[in-house]
Amino acid sequence: MVPATMGRNCSLQKRDEKMNKVICFDLYNTLVIETNKGLMEVSSGECHQEVEVSIPNYLDYFVEQFGGKYALTKDGVYAYVRDNLMCRAVSSFEEMTKLLFSRFVPDEPCTTRIVDSVANNVEWYWRVGSGSTEWIESSFPEKLNRLRDSGHKVVLITNCTFSAWQKIQSKVERYFDFCFVSSIEGFSKPDQRVWEKVESWFPERGRFTMVGDSEENDLIVPRSRGWKTIPAHDMWQILKEEK
Repeated sequence: MVPATMGRNCSLQKRDEKMNKVICFDLYNTLVIETNKGLMEVSSGECHQEVEVSIPNYLDYFVEQFGGKYALTKDGVYAYVRDNLMCRAVSSFEEMTKLLFSRFVPDEPCTTRIVDSVANNVEWYWRVGSGSTEWIESSFPEKLNRLRDSGHKVVLITNCTFSAWQKIQSKVERYFDFCFVSSIEGFSKPDQRVWEKVESWFPERGRFTMVGDSEENDLIVPRSRGWKTIPAHDMWQILKEEK
């Protein structure tokens, strides 16, 4: 026979597990942003130094270069990146650039190793931009830790290329209990399988929350599954609810 106190403690533990939430966050433009700043070597005579420069977003630059000639749109190119390059472990930014050229501008030379070529610039802007990621607010890591200290499971759900994840992983991974990275898992938001997979990680918990900046990519599908959804601009209402 199970002692009454033990049975009561087990019941309380199960109740607490159900009360505690699984709180999921999108990453880009919700928690972090790419500053699109990088270091460039500048030479003057025998003097060489690195200076910080602003660079365009690789996607904006690519569409600016070829959009008119090939009727490209930023949304159309991004959809390809999201549904293809963010769903598999492409080994490098150079390889991703080659795939981008092959898909959208196959007649253009993809000279990624020739200085000042369009392809070389796309690769450099993509690589440096991915490495320029910063927290939108410096308080975000501490707030994520507070949620975890309250007993909630805090999960990252991000559409991210494998190469970009390698650059940002050490900065963000430590603040989450679990990370869903599209290029590792093999599918990206808004595919319903993303949220099905996260639910499968927590079979004992029925309270899920999704926080994100994109209604289409982050919020519509989990809301249809019964999740609470919160737009990024109001995300820290979660902390207020815990008081």
